[in-house]
Amino acid sequence: MAATTSKEMEKSTLSKRDWALKDTPYAVLNETCLELDDASQFFNHPQMLVEQLATGKDTIEWIGESKNLTEIFTSCYGDVKVGRFIDALHEMELPHLAKRLEDWVSKP
Repeated sequence: MAATTSKEMEKSTLSKRDWALKDTPYAVLNETCLELDDASQFFNHPQMLVEQLATGKDTIEWIGESKNLTEIFTSCYGDVKVGRFIDALHEMELPHLAKRLEDWVSKP
């Protein structure tokens, strides 16, 4: 699975906001994606998030058919920075989802 934190990243001096999304611990990203899916009862938040991250129409349609958001965000958006992902969640007015990632970023 793509979203496992490598030992190299754990030793990195980069701010976690500057890490690629694919380097985020699977548990943190998976819980965020599960909550995103739960919050999508009235709005298609996954599609909105994809649009925030500026992706093509084919990817947006594929996301609508997929069941595993974590896999999508680590495979299609693996190079997106954690900070951009957090910012996109705030832009969508989903601060409770951004907070999980912000809490992880703030831990040493």
